[in-house]
Amino acid sequence: MVHIDCLSSSTIALVYILVYIFWEKIWIWFGRGLASANLIYFTINLFCFLIPRFLPRAFERYFKERAECNGKVAGVQPQTKEKAQKKSK
Repeated sequence: MVHIDCLSSSTIALVYILVYIFWEKIWIWFGRGLASANLIYFTINLFCFLIPRFLPRAFERYFKERAECNGKVAGVQPQTKEKAQKKSK
């Protein structure tokens, strides 16, 4: 093992610079890995949960309210599901 007393100040400075560069590269790769994990998590959340589950319900509510508002403006009463089923029989 080499004692620090035997090393010159330029060698110590070089060691510190190499350690700094090494840690800097580690943090850069850690940040890239974290960003990649975040991208994967966001993509799975968007395409496997939000779009297939939330979007149809949101569209159903939106178009149901829109139909009710348009019916009220036109003077037509909105139909319930039971009335629609009785008319189709």
